[in-house]
Order: sequence, then structure tokens, then C-alpha cells
Amino acid sequence: MTEYMKLFWMNISEIRWILILPFFAVIYGLLNRTWFNKKPYIWELPIDRKIPVIPWTVYIYHTWFPLMIVVFYIMAIFNKPVFYHLVRAYSLGSVLCFLVFLFFQNEVPRHDRLEGPGFARSLLRSTRLVDNPYNGFPSIHVFTSSVCVAGLIAGGLNPIFTAVSVLWFILIIITTVTTKQHVVIDIPGGILFAAISWFLIK
Repeated sequence: MTEYMKLFWMNISEIRWILILPFFAVIYGLLNRTWFNKKPYIWELPIDRKIPVIPWTVYIYHTWFPLMIVVFYIMAIFNKPVFYHLVRAYSLGSVLCFLVFLFFQNEVPRHDRLEGPGFARSLLRSTRLVDNPYNGFPSIHVFTSSVCVAGLIAGGLNPIFTAVSVLWFILIIITTVTTKQHVVIDIPGGILFAAISWFLIK
């Protein structure tokens, strides 16, 4: 434990930047409502009606934020240049997403009532109670997952950790539509914003 604490304090200058994750999460929460009395856009496609809701995937969906913290933390210790690139790309992309949420807000249709027993259904119902159906495009889950994938690929970390993390982030992206928290078009939107942010940062 002493070695872990020593490692923590040796890298505190980088690790403190991880606080931007909850900071931007709070801003997202404040923006997740209607603005300017405008009716939000609905960008549902025919394929969205064909994708069934799979309640148990909400467990994977909720691993997004903890995994993101782990990736930022490990990168802060083992690859500082990529870590700072990751921080800047995440910050820029978040601001760009927030601008879309403000001026081109969209709403995610929720056709299913998630009736019935089961902890997964209950958890998904609770998720929807605290997460309004706005600000779907671009998906923040997809944007941040994609930025982390870019950081992992560039980071040169342990290959097994990198592969498992990348695959898990891909699963998280898939769950954005199997939980019906997003529509399909939100996925390429999130990936696009991640790519733009990653390559704009020098």
C-alpha cells in the first residue's frame, strides 16, 4: 500500500487533472434539459425501432465512468504526454458537444415503459429518472469512450490491458442503443467528435 501511495503522490500533478471528469459531468447534468423553449430534434431512424431493449446491458452501460477514470489514472502515471493529449482532447470535445446540446438539442424517443420485474429493468428505469432524454447527439458515452480508445492505442500500455479496455469500451458504445439511451445516429456522432477533438489537439 505504501508503494501505491508513493506512486500516487509522485504523479499528483497529473492525477489532479482527472477532476475534470466530474466537472464536465456536472455541466452535462445542468444542460440535460430543454433550452430556449425550442422543440428538440428527433433523429430516430427506422433501424432504431428494430433494435430491442436489452435491460441487462445497463450493467455494462454504467461501467463507462469508472473505466474512464481508470484509463485516465493509469495514463497519468505511465504515459504523461498521451495523458495530457487525452485531457485536452476530452476537454475540447466536451465543449463542442455542449455547444450542440445548447443550439441543436435533440430528444431520444422512449417508446418502451420497461414494465416488469428484475433488477436490470429497475436500474434502467432509475437511470431514466435521473437522465433526461435530451442531448443524445453526439453521445457523450460514445465520445468519451472513443477518446479513451484513441488514448489507449497511442499510450503503449500493457497490450492485454489495452485490448481488454478497448473491447469493453466498444461494448459500452453498443449498450447506448440496447438500453435505448441513444439512437443509432448518436454513435457515429460521438465517434466523429472524438476524432475531431483528438486530431485538433497538437
